[in-house]
Amino acid sequence: MRHLSLPCFNCTDKLPRHTQVRLPYHVRVLVPCYKESLEILRRTIMAAYDAQLPEGCSRTIYLCDDGKDPKKRKWVDSLAADVVYVSGRKRPAGKLQSFFCS
Repeated sequence: MRHLSLPCFNCTDKLPRHTQVRLPYHVRVLVPCYKESLEILRRTIMAAYDAQLPEGCSRTIYLCDDGKDPKKRKWVDSLAADVVYVSGRKRPAGKLQSFFCS
C-alpha cells in the first residue's frame, strides 16, 4: 500500500506576524456498511475515533448504513455525540428501485 506523504504546515511557523492565522478544521469520517458485523464496525469506528488529530481539529464519524440495521443504530446511539448513524434507505430491504426493473 502506498502512502501519500504531505508536508505538515503549522500556521505559526516562520510567517510574518500579519499573516499568522489558525484555521479551525473539521474532519468527517464516513464509514459505509451494509452487512458488516458489529465487531468489524466497532474496530473501524474506534480506530477513527482514536486517531490523533492536530490541535484545533474536531471530528465527526458517520456510520452510513445501507442495511438500516436497528442493532447498529442502537450501538452508535450509545457512543459519543460525534459518532452519528446515517441510513439513506428509503425502500424495503430486497426491493430494487423501479428504474432497475425492466
